[in-house]
Amino acid sequence: MEGVYPAIGPQSGGTQLAVTGRYLNIGSTVEAWLDNLPCTVNTSQVSGTRLTCVTSRAPAPGPVLNISLKIDNATRVLSGNPFNYTQDPTIMEIKPLKSFASGGRMITVHGTNLDTVQNPEMVVYDIEHRMIINKSVSTKGSPAYI
Repeated sequence: MEGVYPAIGPQSGGTQLAVTGRYLNIGSTVEAWLDNLPCTVNTSQVSGTRLTCVTSRAPAPGPVLNISLKIDNATRVLSGNPFNYTQDPTIMEIKPLKSFASGGRMITVHGTNLDTVQNPEMVVYDIEHRMIINKSVSTKGSPAYI
C-alpha cells in the first residue's frame, strides 16, 4: 500500500477511502481494516492500483495507526497515522429559516467539522405531512440551493 485519501472522516463513519498501491486486485477476497475497525471494500471498484472502502463507526474520535489490507492470506499494512476519525459535524445555525415555496433560496449553514463530510446534502422535510419537499446535494465548499 502506498497511500489513502482522504486523511480524515467523521467518527460516525461513512467516509469512502481510496487506497492506492500495487497489485491490489490479485486475490479473490479483500478485507480492509482501520486498526481493528472494518472498512467495507467496494469490490466493484478494485483495480491493480486502487481500491475503495467505506469506514465504519469509531468508538471515539482519534488517529488510526494502521490500515491493513488482507488479500486472500497476505496482509499489507500502511502505518504512521494514515487516517484520523474526527468529531462528527454539528450544526449551530441555519439562515434563513424560511424560504419561498418555489425554491431557489441560498441557505447558509454554520457549524463545526463540516469539512469532514464528503457528500454534503441538505433536505427540507415537511414534518406535518412526513415527506421530503426538496433535496440538494453539494460538493465541499460549493453552495447548495434549496
